[in-house]
Amino acid sequence: MTRAWLAQARRVVDDLHVRVRRHPVLGEAYEVVDATVGDYARDHGPIYAGALAFYAILSLIPLAILLASAAGFLVAGQPDQGEAGVADAVEQINRLVPYFDRAFEDDLRTILKNRSSLGLVGVAGLLLSASQVFRGLEFALARTFARSDHELPTDEKARPRSYVVSKLWFGVFVTALVLGYVALRVLAGILEHVVDDVPALEGILGDPLSNDTAVGKVATAALMVFGFVVVLKIFTHQRVHARFALLGGALFYGLFVVAHAVYDLYIERFSNLGAMYGGFATLVIVVLWIYFSATLLLVCCHVVKYAQRRVLHGPRWPKDGGNAPLPVPAPMSGEASDAPG
Repeated sequence: MTRAWLAQARRVVDDLHVRVRRHPVLGEAYEVVDATVGDYARDHGPIYAGALAFYAILSLIPLAILLASAAGFLVAGQPDQGEAGVADAVEQINRLVPYFDRAFEDDLRTILKNRSSLGLVGVAGLLLSASQVFRGLEFALARTFARSDHELPTDEKARPRSYVVSKLWFGVFVTALVLGYVALRVLAGILEHVVDDVPALEGILGDPLSNDTAVGKVATAALMVFGFVVVLKIFTHQRVHARFALLGGALFYGLFVVAHAVYDLYIERFSNLGAMYGGFATLVIVVLWIYFSATLLLVCCHVVKYAQRRVLHGPRWPKDGGNAPLPVPAPMSGEASDAPG
């Protein structure tokens, strides 16, 4: 009796499921949720977000060293060139991870001031460890965009580039990042002279790498959107159209701003991590923030995948109420591409 009732209930649920998927309105909403939340879970998104958070922590020091060296080079000849480069590097890192306490900033400044003692081999080793965050990103994006059409993902689609090619792309990306940073520092110097000549523009123009002026806020939004597009174009071997990548970048920036405000509210009013973790509270806060940021990044990538698939391939399931069979998602045949390495 119980088995018959359970079988009947299952048939009712399956029939309702099919009707919802074929409904012209509910079916579209179902596809959006399934392609973002569902695929995010099926593609092990939380695991990849955790891996990206871990590798991002390891990448902070190498990135700070590169930025400090580039900033110090730009202000060469000034008495405080070392301190200026270090302060600028710390400021840029704080814009992405604004939860470091004063003690960490002081330690980071000490490391950056003594970066010359690392030597070429030491810097190369740090950069090699930093490249792992991009390797993890390649694995995550390869797995995500293996579902870029209506066919089931395969190991071949979900396989990232080779290890050597990945490192070469990382070198190109880091070089472009440093050159872009140098260009923005030069632009900041030009804008500073313009403001000195026209004081009325002081509240509008200013440092494009600062959020204190209108130009800085617009530049921050543009850089985050552009960075999202570049990441999708470089770190996935599946084709991603620019218009969908721009949509995902705009969504990522908006969610990033909202998440920042919500996280600030949570830390200030609803959390007492200091009582639970003591001296490790700052580290926990930073790791959680990076984890949430990586989660937003991967979710926005799934949105891009869905938008591109929906426009180029049409709906995944028929919306005409017909009797055509619906495809049943199946797990991938292997787990070789499930973990970054």
